[in-house]
Amino acid sequence: MNKAFVRVSKKDPRYFELSDGSPYIPVGMNICFQRFLTNPAEIMAVYERQMKALSENGANYLRIWLSAPVFEVEPEKPGVFDMAALGRVKKILEMAEKYGIRIKFTFEHFRTMEPKAFAELFPGAASFVKKVHHVSNGGTASSMEDFFTGEASRTAFKKKLAFFAEHIGENPYVFSWELWNEVNCMPGGIPVVDEWTKIMLAELRRLFPKHMTSQNLGSFDSFWSYPMQEWMASLKDNSFMQAHRYLDPAAEIDACRGAMDILAADAIEELIKMKNDVPALLTESGAVEWCHCRPSHLYEFDKVGSILHDVIFAPFFAGSAGTGQAWHWHEYVDKYSLWHHFGSFSKMIKGIDPVAESYETYKRENRNMRVYGLRGRTHSLVWLRDKNSTWYTEFDRKTVPSVFSKESFSVKRLPESSIGKVSFLNPWTLEEGVLELKDGEAVLPDFSRSLVLRIEH
Repeated sequence: MNKAFVRVSKKDPRYFELSDGSPYIPVGMNICFQRFLTNPAEIMAVYERQMKALSENGANYLRIWLSAPVFEVEPEKPGVFDMAALGRVKKILEMAEKYGIRIKFTFEHFRTMEPKAFAELFPGAASFVKKVHHVSNGGTASSMEDFFTGEASRTAFKKKLAFFAEHIGENPYVFSWELWNEVNCMPGGIPVVDEWTKIMLAELRRLFPKHMTSQNLGSFDSFWSYPMQEWMASLKDNSFMQAHRYLDPAAEIDACRGAMDILAADAIEELIKMKNDVPALLTESGAVEWCHCRPSHLYEFDKVGSILHDVIFAPFFAGSAGTGQAWHWHEYVDKYSLWHHFGSFSKMIKGIDPVAESYETYKRENRNMRVYGLRGRTHSLVWLRDKNSTWYTEFDRKTVPSVFSKESFSVKRLPESSIGKVSFLNPWTLEEGVLELKDGEAVLPDFSRSLVLRIEH
């Protein structure tokens, strides 16, 4: 197994690499906790099955919450550590090494220490309550604001970080350490967590000099999201830009109510506008009902994984350093065994080095297709996406996706430096081959929804 660490590339900081200089494109998703399971042995067995499924399909990345009960090292009182929970974290890292997967660990996700008040706002969201930090339970804070601003709470949190540094240390299968899930969702928002975030990112950098460090925000779906993402761009010790974004009928931004490929690509394009000298990732995505009240009904009709396909592919073609990272592992990806979509993407990127290629993005559009391109030094990758086949047409209108049959496609009209051999990959069937060119025109194989072309220069 490769013992090198993941880092931001020194040659092209828009992408990642391993510390031995080899390419690293994160391919994977969130499996932050095991929903509905409580037995630790059963939870660990399910994680192993899912990590094996990811690995068998070329995936190399996973996100896990350390604040999930099975991994919670402070279950009763801050500073009193549960070594059995730590043992399960170490076991996950052993699995990661076995399956070649790097893990982004998120330390915390709770949003209140006062369950009654929180229950009124978010019925049924008990997992976002963490009472052990309240002074009435022997903790260090009387409120969430006190937790982020009080010195006793800050000292306790630093002690927790030091505990992981002592026992996990320089493990190369840690992709990065992430402070908090959607930290802006706290009472008071960014003004309350700003100083705390800067202090704790610096502390992570000190304790884990070989690992990347990060903070994240809630769904990028409204105008107020822009200044928050700009705040993230300003954080000195935040190793990469990231966004959460979902298809949501209540979203303010139009892109979050439209086609999934546009939703995902637009998120990356906006992050790159804010900061273009670090990698950008779509680190949570999928489809939800109104205001994230539950997973979308669309999943019931999407047993083929059309939504997942767009989440995985679109960000990379918009300039992301890796795939988009789906949420809803239980209700969608695992339920319908959609792991093969990671295999399709892995097949597409086999042998490529984004740093060496120094890809430039472009987009084209005609009556039937959106054309996403990555123009590199030795080749270009082109993703053809049927613009008339969306979640709305497929799952609400129940329209069967069209079959493009023997369609002629003009590669000479793409902005390539030169046109050599043109090959194709059908990500839905894994069929691949070389296309015949005549005066810059290629006859495409039959396909539905999408097709990938590789143009040699």
